[in-house]
Amino acid sequence: MNQPTTPDENVLAFLDHAITATEEAARAAHATDPAPWEAATGKSPTHDHDHDAGNGLLINAANEPLWDCEQSGTLCMTAAASIHAALHDPEAVLRRCTADRKLIALHHSDGFECPACAGEPWVDEDSEGNGEWTRSSINAPCPTLVVLAEGYGWAEDAR
Repeated sequence: MNQPTTPDENVLAFLDHAITATEEAARAAHATDPAPWEAATGKSPTHDHDHDAGNGLLINAANEPLWDCEQSGTLCMTAAASIHAALHDPEAVLRRCTADRKLIALHHSDGFECPACAGEPWVDEDSEGNGEWTRSSINAPCPTLVVLAEGYGWAEDAR
């Protein structure tokens, strides 16, 4: 890929790299621990968490526990952590990556005009990145793409 020359190209290059890395990690996780994942939770405390946190174990599609290296079959993380991990199994991550790529393609398709890109460019006037977008004559990346990139770790210093 050529060196990015516009703010949108910088964001798009970042997104392509971040989404590709996320997809590769999800495919590798699915290859070793097939999705869908489920959370098995209990009420007893884990050895290093508050009793109220409960405990949990993540189970892959083959009904094998994940991250149970000692093969003890014990519930070894908090219930909340196991539920969170199950919601972000490899299949869920790949669906999100596919949806994000479709949003990017839609953003650059014929017959669709991104409301944020219509007219003059927009900039984030809020130094803390709280989405105070205003019209500006400054050549700024599309705020729609920036918000999407923030989900992959796009930082203020990358802008």
